[in-house]
Amino acid sequence: MHKVLGFGGFFFRANDPEALGEWYEETFGITKVGQDYAAPTWQQDAGTTVFAPFSKNTAYFGDPDQQWMINLRVHDLDATVASLKKASCPSCGENRTYPYLTHMPVQFTTLCGRDAVQVRGDEARDLERLEQNLSPVVSIVAKNPYLLSFKTETHRFVAFRDGRVLIHGEQELVRAKQLYHAFFG
Repeated sequence: MHKVLGFGGFFFRANDPEALGEWYEETFGITKVGQDYAAPTWQQDAGTTVFAPFSKNTAYFGDPDQQWMINLRVHDLDATVASLKKASCPSCGENRTYPYLTHMPVQFTTLCGRDAVQVRGDEARDLERLEQNLSPVVSIVAKNPYLLSFKTETHRFVAFRDGRVLIHGEQELVRAKQLYHAFFG
């Protein structure tokens, strides 16, 4: 029997592969894939890799639509997490205020006959910063001074400057909340 020696690659889809590759390189030091086989690639340290199929009904991955999960091995988890935190973040930064514990909760409402959920946010939204954060992972559909619209494979989102968000293609409030928090925090 011939044995597999390890993973030779991890391949996945992205709306902006170039930007996402740059993010992984800048954030985690994972070298971007070159244009040919002669280009240097990421060399990982030897170590244990768990390869474990799970039941199709597992709750371990969270969202039932999530079909796979990858864990990245690091030398010091606490130091790695600390390096990802932003000093200006109100929840994990230097001057923690935990705004989501003190502000009025976000409200979710199913819009009858529209196959959409409206989210009433608790504060104005910086659309330019939102576009910068989302453009590596979603397709921006439209933008103007009042809104930013983007789509995923299954949903279209319209984020308004006043904090409202419309999630098209969804009627279930639980799923809408998951989607909202995945993209807007």
